[in-house]
Amino acid sequence: MRVFTIRFLLLFLCLYSLGAISKPIELTNVPSELFINKHLTILQDRSADLSFQNAFKQYKQGKFTLNADERASFGFIHDALWASVLINNSSDKEIKR
Repeated sequence: MRVFTIRFLLLFLCLYSLGAISKPIELTNVPSELFINKHLTILQDRSADLSFQNAFKQYKQGKFTLNADERASFGFIHDALWASVLINNSSDKEIKR
């Protein structure tokens, strides 16, 4: 029973994080200023050697994690941090933010 519970919890967390990552910020619904920290997904590259293409591949494979702590600073580290935020403009007009 315990193994089932742990597997179910892991599956739930994975599905929840994918749902949270896949929702773009809709520009027509936001104020003129918006802190995007809680919308960021991040990949911490400890080797600091990923190319853009490889980082994008990691993003498409779901390896970026939601910035749950809403941190804007990671202090002094040697790692490279790749960040992504999805933005959508469902309007036909240009929206400046």
